[in-house]
Amino acid sequence: RVYRALREYGLVHADLPPSPLTPDGPCQQPMVLWNRWENRPVLLPCRQAGSKCQACSAGRRREVRRVAHTGVLTQLRSGRVLTLLTVLAPGETPEHLRWDVLWTPRGPRNERPVCGCEKSMPDGLAAWNGTAGERWNHLRTALAREYPGFEFFRGVEPQDGKRRLSGKGRMALHFHVLVSSDAPLDPVVVQRFAMAAGFGCNVRVDRIEDGPDGMRAAAYATKYVTKCADTRAEIPWEKLDKTTGEIKGKPTYRAWSQSQGFGCRMKEHRAAVLAQRRRYAARLRAAAADGLVLDVQPAIADELPPAAGDP
Repeated sequence: RVYRALREYGLVHADLPPSPLTPDGPCQQPMVLWNRWENRPVLLPCRQAGSKCQACSAGRRREVRRVAHTGVLTQLRSGRVLTLLTVLAPGETPEHLRWDVLWTPRGPRNERPVCGCEKSMPDGLAAWNGTAGERWNHLRTALAREYPGFEFFRGVEPQDGKRRLSGKGRMALHFHVLVSSDAPLDPVVVQRFAMAAGFGCNVRVDRIEDGPDGMRAAAYATKYVTKCADTRAEIPWEKLDKTTGEIKGKPTYRAWSQSQGFGCRMKEHRAAVLAQRRRYAARLRAAAADGLVLDVQPAIADELPPAAGDP
């Protein structure tokens, strides 16, 4: 972005202002804009989630984690039942035995029924990844009908296989979902709905209690934001455009999403943070006008313009 702007405006690096600062350090991939009124370049943070910019990716993960944790606290304090739900893609081994979702001591293998969930992937993993979002819509619709007051926060993770001995994964998408409902989720019912929507039989349902479990669950569901951005080009993806009949090979999945009633939205969170920073900057200007010296961070005030009505 910087080199393209330098060629477009005929500038050199000496003409650019310093890289914009973020709470985690200077942005490594800033966006260059041109201020026509002052006739000078302006650099803005890239705010990307990938690891190409460590400062902005750390801020992005923190924003998403705060949104998820706010929703967790809101649901727990209102007396709702909070659950961490994990659903995976179907297996590729034919006639494998069904996963035991109750986590009870298993008997002989011949007592477990043959699953058949691999039939939900007839066209391969790339085609299944392309329809993973639609399958999730079917699953959450079925859960909302079964459990009143259903709300969710969903994080996406690609299976990179780092925990395997081979170190290679098939890059299938699976979901870590924070579910809020009026009644506890039944693992057997959730597994039946997940398989009907085209997911695999490997489903896990964990109850989240009030306390540190809520923060850990929110961090677990949101820690893959950077991972999803970095591995997007490696995801097998084939999605049919029903309008034109074209098969699209560029992944377009969302790294995270949430329902309207789970908690605060990202827009509301950013507005609250911006309002807090403006009040912080107003305190600095008022202290400077009175000749006081406060033990504060002036970089926060410098990066924010004065709001309407501020002194």
